[in-house]
Amino acid sequence: MSWDLNLNNAEQQSNDYELVPHGTFAKLKINIRIAEDSSKRHPNDPHVTVNAAKGSCYLDVQYTILGTLDGKWVNKKVFDKIGIKSSNERIQQNRGEDKWAKMGFAAIRGIVESSRGIDPKDSSPEANTRRDISQGGFANLQDLEFVGRITVDSKNLDAQGQPSPRNQLGSPITIDRKEYSALMSGAPTGGAPAMGGQAPSWANGGGEQAAPAQQPAQNFQQPAQNFQQPVQQPAQQPAFTQPVQQTAQQPAFTPPQTGAWGDANAQQGQQGGSGWM
Repeated sequence: MSWDLNLNNAEQQSNDYELVPHGTFAKLKINIRIAEDSSKRHPNDPHVTVNAAKGSCYLDVQYTILGTLDGKWVNKKVFDKIGIKSSNERIQQNRGEDKWAKMGFAAIRGIVESSRGIDPKDSSPEANTRRDISQGGFANLQDLEFVGRITVDSKNLDAQGQPSPRNQLGSPITIDRKEYSALMSGAPTGGAPAMGGQAPSWANGGGEQAAPAQQPAQNFQQPAQNFQQPVQQPAQQPAFTQPVQQTAQQPAFTPPQTGAWGDANAQQGQQGGSGWM
């Protein structure tokens, strides 16, 4: 057996160790990872992973970033857990209230509302029907695209108990937030992608977005051309024409663009239901 040791043919290392900046708004796709060990799958729904030692249940999820406001971090993966049931010990500590599951189902509701464009305050029969995922269970969440705010869990610890900050989904973003329309429609809210980068592949009408930035430049050229005419008449003053031409060619100003859930103990008190208990 031989190996191809021309490393130019090998894939580049993943940058998954890099953290997405805290507070980054992103369009995401959710994937529930089903446990390879069948004994860890809940008998009522294989999408639910069971921790037999602790008696807790959760969704083992992977979020893929489809786009951000500045066009960065596309295809980056964020791994998390959504609580379905806390450990029996934890429920006892909370005096019978399962706070982890409460946050988890609130987060699931937010993901569905974000994906389906449902206003959280809409309690009409139609909206209530669209929130109901009883038929099919958690499989309804597979591959949903929604808007979320990514945060950094700075209190997370690794297997050796050492600090290991990691990304998590802070909360889903619904149709009542301004960031929702910007990311679901692909329209930027803070100017063109940073450093001249390309707009995300999911953005709509990339060519149309460039038009507003060109218009100010066209309006600015006209006064400069009108002003050049009297200046060019005296032959002995050519030096005065050069600054006028530079000003006319100056590109339109584009304002800089702004843009950036996991462990249960870190998640308590936050909106969303990810974490581990």
